[in-house]
Amino acid sequence: MLEILKNPGVIVFITGLVGACTYLFQDWRKTAVDRRDRKRQLYEELLKNIFELFFINSQEERCELVSKIEKCWLFSSDEVLKECYSFLKQFDSILKESEEIRKSVKTKESFENIIARIFFQMRHDLRGRTTKIKENWAEENVVIYGWRGIISVSENEGKKAKRMKKLIAKVKLNSKNMFSCGYLLCNCLAIIGVQRLLNLGWPAAMVAGKEAGKAEGKGTRLRDGFMRILDNYLDKVMGIFIF
Repeated sequence: MLEILKNPGVIVFITGLVGACTYLFQDWRKTAVDRRDRKRQLYEELLKNIFELFFINSQEERCELVSKIEKCWLFSSDEVLKECYSFLKQFDSILKESEEIRKSVKTKESFENIIARIFFQMRHDLRGRTTKIKENWAEENVVIYGWRGIISVSENEGKKAKRMKKLIAKVKLNSKNMFSCGYLLCNCLAIIGVQRLLNLGWPAAMVAGKEAGKAEGKGTRLRDGFMRILDNYLDKVMGIFIF
């Protein structure tokens, strides 16, 4: 036996075998650590989606979050998967209740217990037998902060409809006021235009009438003079609004 172990070929074989086993063990350990870190990141994203579900009041966004939570089928343990679906079932059942129940302390405590069990199963999956945390301890210490209850989609849409009605009524009122102001402005401009004609008097109208008659090869026309003065005035007023 000793003679075999002294054989150089056997020594090289044993050395290589020990080296290969050491390399395989280190590679297995590194793979396990990477897999655990990757699962921990996925669990963090899952918890984020679960907590955001409490503060979403849009049906489209809520469906998107539920679909993200259901992706736990791909990576979570069996226990975590079961607790996640317990949470979703509880959430759907509470949505059908009255506003008082949806915002009650009892509802808050029921969700705290479910989330505590999710935390516990995640920790058990990541840490295995090394964890000493008990499920009862988790249920006593997990708290949902900033609880405002669960807002149903119908309730949120009702609030949006009320706000939209108020906005439409406000727009109609502003449009009516704008029309009244425009009507008043036109009347004021007409009065000012007539007053300007009266202030200029007949001499200015005669001069304008002569210019109009020369341009058309005709005699002096008083009506054309008044119309030319009024046109010049309106052009100036419209120029103010355009520019």
